Amino acid sequence: MKKIVMTLGILIFLSGCATKPLNINPIQNFDVNKYMGRWYEIARIDSFLKDGMDYVYSDYHLDKDGTISVLSSGLKAGDSTREYVEGEADLAKGRKTGFLEISFIRPFYSDYIVFKVDGDYQYSYVGGSDKNHIWLFSKTPTVPEDIREDFLARANSLGYDVTKLVWVQQ
Repeated sequence: MKKIVMTLGILIFLSGCATKPLNINPIQNFDVNKYMGRWYEIARIDSFLKDGMDYVYSDYHLDKDGTISVLSSGLKAGDSTREYVEGEADLAKGRKTGFLEISFIRPFYSDYIVFKVDGDYQYSYVGGSDKNHIWLFSKTPTVPEDIREDFLARANSLGYDVTKLVWVQQ
């Protein structure tokens, strides 16, 4: 199986430990069980490793030891072979917040900050360790226009350059 290294993994490999942006706060009362399952990547700020990647999704599974197994995949433009990478995440900063540490290149971890999720855990807004990494995820391959607009407004208000967002084909 051909593997790719997703953005979070390579950033950790290159930069070591990361810190969360000051004005990005993880959600409180995070329900890790509701977060499990498949999340489609709707939007992201691109990186050199994900240039041209579409049909991206990640499957999250809560393991018996409390860690989270992550299997991410996507297709490069013009290539019909799905690429996969396995990772691991763990809740950080307390078990009830949306602050996770995620790794695709062990032992290096990066911040994965869930800063907004709807009540049914159908949409999530996630930031990384700096203002160059942000994602809109959905449990479905598409989102309503009001979710897109809310995500753009929230990202802009937090200081992300929304002109760099890539809207992922699903």
